[in-house]
Amino acid sequence: MASRGVVSVINAALRMQGLQVRLLAGEVKDGLEHFEPYGFTAHPHAGAEAIVLFLGGDRSHGIVLATPDRRYRLKGLQAGEVALYDDLDHVVKLGRTGIEIDGGGHTLKITNAPIVRFETPLLEVTGDIQAHCDL
Repeated sequence: MASRGVVSVINAALRMQGLQVRLLAGEVKDGLEHFEPYGFTAHPHAGAEAIVLFLGGDRSHGIVLATPDRRYRLKGLQAGEVALYDDLDHVVKLGRTGIEIDGGGHTLKITNAPIVRFETPLLEVTGDIQAHCDL
């Protein structure tokens, strides 16, 4: 009814992402639907692990419940902390002392927002500010 496997092919163009998974004993299942929670999606790398469920034990149509990837898993969180992360060291962490966004050395970009508002008694900036507008 349930099996572990390794993701080999990803079809992210479908309305429900399709995966090909190599299961134990060399069994390959193609066209498995990757069930993801509302509001969250990810395109796993080939080589990510998969938990596959075959409803009623029918192996003709399985669903993938999770695609963890221990190669990139964020470590060192404290109890109760939550984070989004990827293979490029981008991290959004809801930590015990605040919310942290780490761009992994890449640009952090906010687009299509008519207003960006910081409601705080103090705004600190380390580094230069370059404005391309009227201040």
